[in-house]
Amino acid sequence: MSLWAWKAPLYSFIRAAPLFHQLLRAEKNRLARVLQLAPPPKLHLDIGSGTGDSLSLFHASPRLVCLDASLAMLRRLAHQPKLLAHAEHLPFAACSFDLVSALGVLEYVKDEARFFNEAFRVLRPEGFFLFTSAPRVPANYLRLLWGERLYLRNAQQVRASVSTQCWRLIAHERTFLQEQWLLQRLALQE
Repeated sequence: MSLWAWKAPLYSFIRAAPLFHQLLRAEKNRLARVLQLAPPPKLHLDIGSGTGDSLSLFHASPRLVCLDASLAMLRRLAHQPKLLAHAEHLPFAACSFDLVSALGVLEYVKDEARFFNEAFRVLRPEGFFLFTSAPRVPANYLRLLWGERLYLRNAQQVRASVSTQCWRLIAHERTFLQEQWLLQRLALQE
């Protein structure tokens, strides 16, 4: 049984606790500022939607598809359409989306090369990829108490991972718990 089966009912409740709420509000504000650097998408894929706590960031996305690897989390997500799938194996055709977001996902992904390849594949040329990474800071190590298997990466490791594709770095910000990244998929020269 997945740890998310028992964590899903507590997830939004814990995130609403005063200390976590303040930290997460700062993260969300920074993400909102970074997201303003991308034009509003026509079709948007949100990877790792969870219970939907971050979906308010995407009010400018008229067509939003949510995806998560945990059925327990998706059951708590009211948004439609929603799909059960992993970030490393996206069930979409190439060049499908104008924006792909993955907030709080990369630290759960072991094969980051596959993760970035899949995001690149499903994005249209000139599309944007908004994601976060969890650096090696004490607060992120505390998450291990939840029994999570985390893959914490510093900015240098993330830059090395994305350097294998044709991305343009639009923004990179850092807050207490995470780093926010906005990349643009470059059109491949033919």
